[in-house]
Amino acid sequence: MNCHTVSGLGRLGPAADYQIQARDPNTGIFHDVPFVRHSRTVDGAEINTFGTAGSPIITTDQIVILLNARELGVDYYSLREVALQNGGEPMAFKLPTSLNHLAWDSNYEVLRAFDGDPDTQWVSATQGMIGALDVVGNNVKLTGLKIIGFGTKATRECFPMGMVTPPPWYPPAIFGNVLIENCVLTQPATHNTDGITTVIVVGFLPHNLTNAVVRSCTIASLRSYFPVSQGFAALHVENCLVSDCQKAVYSSPMPIGLAMWGRCF
Repeated sequence: MNCHTVSGLGRLGPAADYQIQARDPNTGIFHDVPFVRHSRTVDGAEINTFGTAGSPIITTDQIVILLNARELGVDYYSLREVALQNGGEPMAFKLPTSLNHLAWDSNYEVLRAFDGDPDTQWVSATQGMIGALDVVGNNVKLTGLKIIGFGTKATRECFPMGMVTPPPWYPPAIFGNVLIENCVLTQPATHNTDGITTVIVVGFLPHNLTNAVVRSCTIASLRSYFPVSQGFAALHVENCLVSDCQKAVYSSPMPIGLAMWGRCF
């Protein structure tokens, strides 16, 4: 348990009563699991033993702790850690894994995203962003799309529609023949706490992006929804309309050899 008092908030502490439930992977139904509670140790750990005499064997893919009542004087439930043991031996949880990882770190465990340590890159600083398209390839044609409901939270810029070449460490390649035409991006989500670059079509060295055009597209009504609102970041923009945004066409510093230009009306 994680028992302490937070100034201005109240007392954090354990549950006086709770249930443990297991999900049947075949039906999706949660069933109460019989268990025996043992006395809490001085450092706040409480061990529960699953099962009783004659109880059935349960196969499950998900366990839920259902908190029913707080102990006297506790304002908020607070758990420091939940762990499994088989007898006296610890058992690892079955956790989601990633298909890739940062080049300098192979320890890509999901629990590190919630470790609460501000000195690690895994502390969750954002709920992320909601976009629509992130495309890489050749001979791409996106026409007549209306994209709404996109948004973001702090520390994560929003990119609703993107055609960007792979990062520089991928082998050099040529990408091209891209057309984005007659698309409308408007009506974003509310309460956004970071900026937006709405349509981005860019190639970064050593990858070339050729024959990529954004044509006759509309970006509208973003200024009041984002602290920073930018329309197009693209190599070739023509006959497009940007309204109620801070910038129509935006360019970040790019590697030598790339240029950006546009005609917006």
